[in-house]
Amino acid sequence: MRLAKPLFLLWLALFVGGCPDGQADRIEQLRAEREARRAARQETRAARVKARAHDWPPKAGELYPDLLLFDAAGEEVRLSTLAGKTLLIHLAAMSSPGTVAYTGGAEAAPFAGCGPQQGQQTLEAFLKKNRLDPAHPELRIVHVLFYGKRSSEPPTADDLKEWIAHFQLDERPNTLVLRGDEAYQEEATYDLVPGLQLVGPDMRLLADCGRHSGNSWLLVVRALRELQRPAVPEAPEPRPDPLAELRARLQERLLAKDFVELEAELEAQRRRGRREGRLRTWLQEADHLVYTRRGGELLAPEHLDAWVDTRPDSWLASYVRGLYRIRVGWNARGNGLAGTVSQRGWQVFGEQLTLAHGDLERAHEIHPDQPYAATALLTVARARTLPPARMQAYFEAALRADPGYVPAYELALEYLKPKWHGSTEVAFGFVESARAQRADDPAMEALTLNLHEEMMRAVQ
Repeated sequence: MRLAKPLFLLWLALFVGGCPDGQADRIEQLRAEREARRAARQETRAARVKARAHDWPPKAGELYPDLLLFDAAGEEVRLSTLAGKTLLIHLAAMSSPGTVAYTGGAEAAPFAGCGPQQGQQTLEAFLKKNRLDPAHPELRIVHVLFYGKRSSEPPTADDLKEWIAHFQLDERPNTLVLRGDEAYQEEATYDLVPGLQLVGPDMRLLADCGRHSGNSWLLVVRALRELQRPAVPEAPEPRPDPLAELRARLQERLLAKDFVELEAELEAQRRRGRREGRLRTWLQEADHLVYTRRGGELLAPEHLDAWVDTRPDSWLASYVRGLYRIRVGWNARGNGLAGTVSQRGWQVFGEQLTLAHGDLERAHEIHPDQPYAATALLTVARARTLPPARMQAYFEAALRADPGYVPAYELALEYLKPKWHGSTEVAFGFVESARAQRADDPAMEALTLNLHEEMMRAVQ
């Protein structure tokens, strides 16, 4: 930074040596007045420095001092009023070539006789070069001018207005231009100018690149990139999961042995499913939600045993335990071809399907007006290789309870497919008969289409 050279005293000494006494007295008087004004300024400056309510200069990692500055209109501005934004503070002096360059660029016209430092660029260009956005809504670029046109004194309000107009700073987004007063006229400030400091939204000094700090401006770049990194969006509030809530209620009542309320909840779901035309969903809910935790883990069987023992005349208790035993058996067997099943798998499969058979027969005996137990017995007939007449009896029992119960048609067809206990001709004969009986039911058309698709996959 250029500072005025004290040539006045040298000129005065030479001049006094060759002057008449009257003139010499006048010169001495002028010199005394000059020294008095300088002493007064120094006294004022010292008083303002002493009156500062904060330490100076700022220290990295600590809260930034709440500087009392002034805008071009002479209004006081506290730096703390900018809290919540990221502040890129340009510590500046009007007589510094570096300040001129950082404000207006290497091609800027000189200000008050001071031209720009060659090879330098504006702060905005520096940020863009490093892939940072100077117009970021959370960033403020704050030019703080501590020295004015006269390098040993702070800038005046007129100096600040002229500076802003010269570099058209009032047209730049996110830019604020302020000036300091005598309170910062000290060696510590001189050592900072020109320089950059980055202050976080919490007013902590994140990066200090003052003139004598020895730190590269890239320190500011790294800290600012971290602040401008896009925030990871918060995970949206999870949507309510009605099935998960139902599962929780059912299992809570099962484990608490509140079987009456459990059955009431299941019956309510059945009635709701009938109204909404989704009885298949209710069957799935009874199958899965009572005894299956999220992720597929099954509850211990004693919970269902307690239900059946406590409520022996409940068709639901026997029905749900029968479905549970079908699930345990199929889990042991697996879904592979017969040749891939282990001996232990066959053993558990046979034991569980036999137990399930008894439970479901009991459920149907208690409540033959419901199609659910008879429909589940179609799975048992297929798994245990029961004769076709037995399967047909279960199918007819389900239709007597509900002629339009689609799962009964689907499970009967599964039994009649070539891969189980029927043939292609028998399977197609079954679906044609179903379509004839329920010509107005679109589910029968879907049944036929699904069979055709499966036969084509088998051929391929």
